[in-house]
Order: sequence, then C-alpha cells, then structure tokens
Amino acid sequence: MIPPGLSGPVTIDVTYVLGNCTVLDNFDITVQQLPVLTLPATTVCENSGIVDLTTIVSAIPGGGSFTFVGTGVTGNNFDPTGLGGTTVNIDVTYDSGVCTVKWVFLLLTLRSPQPSL
Repeated sequence: MIPPGLSGPVTIDVTYVLGNCTVLDNFDITVQQLPVLTLPATTVCENSGIVDLTTIVSAIPGGGSFTFVGTGVTGNNFDPTGLGGTTVNIDVTYDSGVCTVKWVFLLLTLRSPQPSL
C-alpha cells in the first residue's frame, strides 16, 4: 500500500515465497498526487446572464481540463435563467492529464427582484 500524500518516484520491493524458494525483486513507479479543486460557494442572480464556470472554479495543478454537467449547463457555461430560488448541483470533473477527480459544485441562484408599482 502506498501511504497517502506520497508523490514522486517510489521503489517497491517484492518478496515472493513458494515452498523453499524465495524471489526478491523491485520495481519503480511514479506516484502522482490527485489534483486539488477549489469550488467556492457561489451565488448568482437568475437575470445575471451566462456565467463562465471556469472563472469560478480552479485546480492545482493547472493546465488540465474541466467538464461540467448539470441543469442550466452547456459546455463551460451556466445559464441561471428560470432557475431563481434554487440550488443547482453541478458535477465537475477535472482531468490533469495524469489523474482525474470528480466533485459536486453547489450554485445558489437568486430570484430576480420584481418591481412593485
């Protein structure tokens, strides 16, 4: 088992025993750390227009690609029109090119104020 938080080159030693025979070997692997996502609590108004989700979320290491799936989502964009008064769950997948992580991002959509006469 590889200890949590370990990254970089690691040598694994293997001992195989069958009856009176023992074989020792080792091999090298490179352990990649999982990307870390920043998904801040976000509130938008339903009349605020299209929101580019990549301006809200971020990842370390950078340079990977995001995929967003959820109500009101097309590509990297969120359209809050008609979703006022709801909390929208948006599934976020980030692929660093080596590792992929998935998370759920909550976006609170506020109702547009209604003028009273």
